[in-house]
Amino acid sequence: MRMDSKKFIEKSGLDAQTIESILKNFERNGLISDLNYRYSCPSISLIIHQETFDILNRGGFTLQEAMLQKEIENLLLEIEQIRPTVGDKIEKISNIANNIASIVGSFLNGLNSIKQF
Repeated sequence: MRMDSKKFIEKSGLDAQTIESILKNFERNGLISDLNYRYSCPSISLIIHQETFDILNRGGFTLQEAMLQKEIENLLLEIEQIRPTVGDKIEKISNIANNIASIVGSFLNGLNSIKQF
C-alpha cells in the first residue's frame, strides 16, 4: 500500500515522529511489514496484514484494553478471596502484640516516674 505522506499526517492529526513511532510499533507487532517511511519522501509504503483488519473489526486496541482490564479485575477478586491467610493473621497478631507492648511500656514508664517522686 502506498499513501501520500502529507495527507496521511494531516488526516491523523499527529506529527511525523509520532506516526513513525506508531508504524514501527505496528511493524514490530506484525500488523504491518515492509515499512518505508522517510520524512523527506512524499509517500509512505507498507504492507498491511490480515491481523490488522481483524483487530480493527473487533474494536481495535480498545477491545484488547477492555479484556486486559477484565483480567486484572478477576485477578484482584482472586487475591481478595485468598487474602485472609496465615500470613495476614500473623501480621494482625503481631500488630496487636506491638500495641500491647507499647501500652505496657508506657504504663511501666509511668510507674517509674511515680516511684521517683
